[in-house]
Amino acid sequence: MNNSNLFKLVTILLVVTVFTFHINQAKAAFIIPIILAVTSALAAVAASIVLSVVLPAFAILGIQYAVSGAGTGHFTWFGFFTTILTLGVAPLVAYQYCMDGQDSEYFINCEQQSTAQTPTASQPSLNDESAIPSCNSVTLTYDISNASAYAIYRLEAGAAESSPIDSGDADGLSQITYTDTNLTPQTTYNYILTLFDSGGTQYQYPALSTYTDCLPECTFSSDKAQVVFPETATLSWNCSYADSCSISPTVGPVNAQSGSVVVSPTSTVDYILTCQNSDGSISFSSSLTVVNPTIEEVKP
Repeated sequence: MNNSNLFKLVTILLVVTVFTFHINQAKAAFIIPIILAVTSALAAVAASIVLSVVLPAFAILGIQYAVSGAGTGHFTWFGFFTTILTLGVAPLVAYQYCMDGQDSEYFINCEQQSTAQTPTASQPSLNDESAIPSCNSVTLTYDISNASAYAIYRLEAGAAESSPIDSGDADGLSQITYTDTNLTPQTTYNYILTLFDSGGTQYQYPALSTYTDCLPECTFSSDKAQVVFPETATLSWNCSYADSCSISPTVGPVNAQSGSVVVSPTSTVDYILTCQNSDGSISFSSSLTVVNPTIEEVKP
């Protein structure tokens, strides 16, 4: 029961008491002590609840806010007693002002405490990363922020790398690019990035896994760009990372590493060398123009 309802109840009971007194003084004389007793009991219960439950709860809440303000200001004795008397509401409001550095009768030295706090080092972050592989290299790109230094470690599948393959100063850098060379084709590598903040704290990120995807690499050409029928031409090729190769049209399977073959085309043609391995297949072309001679009649 709040104070407003209690006041209304007491008022109503007094009105009833006065009215009853005028109607029947004898009855009123008997009822008044009962009404006063009931009113006193209700008031005592309400006051007991306020004093024993509500007031301590709000007071404790206010004191907790005051204690949590350590580092932004000092809670005053006036603020402590006001917390008890006002259920903690006024000091709670004053605490928010103190957080902004404003002194009051509840908190003092707010500005001094807030400016004296030691700023903490910003935590580095890895915003994005990518790996572009070739047969024997991987180009790594890391988008970073708030880092003072970095280190990159390479872990081949099933092996450990104890020292970084690249490291350096990252102060002011937003991107790190590094190309790892002399790698083994068709092999999986894992790269681990470690960043450091200005205080020297180390932050390590999950490994970036990549595979040195390696399609066959070939050179393919003809010793002639043009022939006159029925002349011949020689096709030559040299390949790396190929398991099998063939030439079309008409030639068929050839050596997967290198070789040459003589062809006798009857018309202009594009010869296609197609090689493949476990990563896929790729084609190379060589054009050969064929000129057909014309026969002219010579009169005697």
